[in-house]
Amino acid sequence: MGILLEWTFLYESYIKYSHTHKTGHKESLLIYIYVFSLEEISTLKEVIESYKESKLSLRDILDIGQENINEVAPQTVQDLPWALLKKLMALDRTARTVQLEDISASSGSDADSTEGEISQYLDVYRKENNSNFIDPLDILCALLHCSDILLQQNIFSKMSLCQFAVPLLLPAGDGPECTFMLWGLRDIVKRWRPHTLADSKGFVEENLVQVEMPFFSFVRLGQNKLSKSKILNQVLSPAQQNLEFFFHDNMEVGSTERQISDGLVEISWFLPVGRENSDTFPEPVAVTNLRGDIESNWTQFSFLTQVSSAVFVFAESINERECELLAQCSKSNTNFYFIITPSGKGIEKELCRMRKHGDKGTEEYRSQLIEELNKLHREQNQHDLPDSMSKFISAITHLSQTEKHYFLKWIKFALDSMARNNLSMLKAKYKDRCCNNANDQKELKQLDQQISDSSLGVEHFLREMGQFYEAECSMVSQGKIKPDKRQFYNFPGIAADLLLDGFPLELIDGDASNIPLQWVTDLLNELDKKTGGKCRMRVITVLGVQSTGKSTLLNTMFGLQFPVASGCCTRGAFMTLINVKENLKENLGCDFILVIDTEGLKAPELASLEDSYEHDNELATLVVGLSDITIINMAMENTAEMRDTLQIVVHAFLRMKQIGKKPKCQFIHQNVSDVSAEDIT
Repeated sequence: MGILLEWTFLYESYIKYSHTHKTGHKESLLIYIYVFSLEEISTLKEVIESYKESKLSLRDILDIGQENINEVAPQTVQDLPWALLKKLMALDRTARTVQLEDISASSGSDADSTEGEISQYLDVYRKENNSNFIDPLDILCALLHCSDILLQQNIFSKMSLCQFAVPLLLPAGDGPECTFMLWGLRDIVKRWRPHTLADSKGFVEENLVQVEMPFFSFVRLGQNKLSKSKILNQVLSPAQQNLEFFFHDNMEVGSTERQISDGLVEISWFLPVGRENSDTFPEPVAVTNLRGDIESNWTQFSFLTQVSSAVFVFAESINERECELLAQCSKSNTNFYFIITPSGKGIEKELCRMRKHGDKGTEEYRSQLIEELNKLHREQNQHDLPDSMSKFISAITHLSQTEKHYFLKWIKFALDSMARNNLSMLKAKYKDRCCNNANDQKELKQLDQQISDSSLGVEHFLREMGQFYEAECSMVSQGKIKPDKRQFYNFPGIAADLLLDGFPLELIDGDASNIPLQWVTDLLNELDKKTGGKCRMRVITVLGVQSTGKSTLLNTMFGLQFPVASGCCTRGAFMTLINVKENLKENLGCDFILVIDTEGLKAPELASLEDSYEHDNELATLVVGLSDITIINMAMENTAEMRDTLQIVVHAFLRMKQIGKKPKCQFIHQNVSDVSAEDIT
């Protein structure tokens, strides 16, 4: 029935297509549809079923024929396991990219002919519907199900030599059962040099299933955008290398939906080479990765909790039902670690960039991101305001202006005092690592995150207000909340009053590198209302390398209150207002000056990221585009840093030239005398 519907859809679609292209060869179309649909009839499950009685054996692969000399791309689903097997036997590391041949490649190259047009049309259809791609893990599972145990063992050995993770638990494909692949693992023998033998240059050679070693498992609870497999590849890869032990969604056809490999548990190993400066672990370590959600694969998860030294659970959030589910493992002796990655971080940015769509169409991917963002807003809107937030909002809403100023100052003093004890130690450690271990970017990023986590300020309370407001606006736009039922409609007005009182507000979220557009737009609209429409602005922005006193410079120049006392570098961008007196308004042509303080360029914790320069270029382009005057703070004698800063600034101004904007630029060179910056100048 499904095939008949597909035929009908293709036929009707092509009638429209042929009318547009003045062709009427529908008989040829029917032939193409027939061939196309026959190819799609066979699924991997049917392939497995066909080998149920007679498995593939070593004897079947010890043949040589014309196909071994001339590589032929798989034409049907039945060819895929064979193609994978052939590449594995040849130790070809591209084995996991095996896919069906494009229909357009096998249908002639005459684009002017009717057949050529049809094949191009069908090729587009298949790509849009992702029907030409099959997940490589599905193909692997099918191959193992079709093979006898001796061939399975041979396949495992070849995969290990290719540095691929190998299956530990193989799902049945049609139910919750799975197979423990101990026999397949028995033939994997490795050599390594533990640190205890580093001086003697000795090594250990052993069958891995015979070696006692720590066993760490990585699983997922619910949907999660953070790739476990990619993280594990980074952890297991030797220094200066990037090996793809585990297949992940950033690889070719990695985003294809799995059909039969959900519940697959793969295992890989870290084996030290005796170098303390490059080995992640001093002794061998086994790492497993469960494909799919633990709730859908409870049998595999239960097994892992029994055999693992530690289980790492990746989740975006954990609700009450999931807590009750995990409570079933409370009697296990395994240590559990939860890695919570909120799903909203970076979604807005990705909506602008649209870089991770993989094989999905642009509009489909955009719709998916919007739905994810709406889902996040729905979840956020379901939460009540925390007690601390309620008290904070009540205070800044109902206190008099003087009382409000004292309240915010006392809050700042208390929060800074709490953070200062930890920050001094962390900043000293951070500076020491920057000077002595410039290449250890992982540790720098960890220290930077600890510094960020230790720095709680008034700006975080105001950011939380903006997030609750944006979530509620999203609910209104989706029709989930009636406009007259809104709770947080007055938040932009509260923030606008603070801005008029001289308090800095966050423009760019420093943790997510995102501008909350709805929040900022409504805040500025409220500002315009409160000033009676007299809200013309000139914008001044500062740019410079991290920790060069940009905030201090602005505070000194304009008498502002950008946060500097806590010792933490600015994250994101903050804005504050300066009122222009009547006797200067005509000369300046504005009612207010908006001063924007930005996070530093060339941050060490971002240096290891592939797009660190892009991050700096984007930040510079944004603030230069917003500004009438950009202050470039050159507070160093390091010519390399000066050159890099100038390149970033010039890039931003070239982008402005393309759109016809000509902002002004002022360079300021200063020496920082504070004891915390003694090594900067």
